[in-house]
Amino acid sequence: MIQSVRIKNFKTFKDTQIDGFTKLNIITGGNNVGKSNLLEALYCLVGKSMHPCANLTEIYDNIRKEPLTTESKNLMFYGLDTEKEIQIVTTLDNNQTLDLQIKFIASENQKVIESQIIPTAEQTQMPSQLNFTLKKNNEEIYNDHLNIAKVPNFPPIPNQSGYNRQFKNFDPNQLQKLLPFESATIIPSDVAYRQAHMI
Repeated sequence: MIQSVRIKNFKTFKDTQIDGFTKLNIITGGNNVGKSNLLEALYCLVGKSMHPCANLTEIYDNIRKEPLTTESKNLMFYGLDTEKEIQIVTTLDNNQTLDLQIKFIASENQKVIESQIIPTAEQTQMPSQLNFTLKKNNEEIYNDHLNIAKVPNFPPIPNQSGYNRQFKNFDPNQLQKLLPFESATIIPSDVAYRQAHMI
């Protein structure tokens, strides 16, 4: 079970530590204070998949329903500062730690665009990347990347990629290193409310 979480440079969190998680946690607050951002940070680590890249694409495809692009990825970083990496660290009740780091790696095309120079054909083909590194008790157990490209701003077609995903470095045997720790279920309150009233 998660005991605490520290979130750095993720959305509205510059550097925040939250302690005292229990078996049931209710997160409340006004609009635009970061409740959904906290849930998304936790979901990156304990979402449906043991694969952080897959959890992030799940957030964009099925929760936010918008494509992850070179523009929308900026919103993941506190103050839109993609130079600093995102870090999400959880401490579990058995004193194990999970440390996820997400770093933006700009393609040559992105660097050229930002410098106001017209890119070459080769430069436009190279995608930018989000690099994911996951450590358990300071031992790196996962390192992979997600390609992101500039695509038209349209709602994604369910179960069809609007951008190129590459999980090439993930070995299914790595799942054993991630275990054993309890999984978590994250249910947004509006979903729980609707389900309670349907019963």
